[in-house]
Amino acid sequence: MIKKIRLHSTMPFYLLFIVGIVDAIGFIHLKNGLFISFMSGNTTHVGILLTSGNVPQAWHYIGVILLFVFGAAVGEAIALANKPFYRSTIMALVSAIADHHPLCRAYLLPYRD
Repeated sequence: MIKKIRLHSTMPFYLLFIVGIVDAIGFIHLKNGLFISFMSGNTTHVGILLTSGNVPQAWHYIGVILLFVFGAAVGEAIALANKPFYRSTIMALVSAIADHHPLCRAYLLPYRD
């Protein structure tokens, strides 16, 4: 019981670490200021671009925000459908997408050994 409680208390820190790495790699690799996982930076950029009249550039950020919201909704639907095993189901799905999707492979292949 103690190990399970310890894992649940440290899991958010592990996930934040992973998300930070993914966001940093995406930010450096995309080279246009798009954040992959932290949407507050993207919403700030949308506001700045819209007020400055740069609507076409704002659509890049809006697209990332919409994909993030869509992914969160799909993840929640999977979690509700697979109550007992939702964590492992979602992590397996995310891992499969990251490993097999052509866009992910194109961005990650230069970083693999």
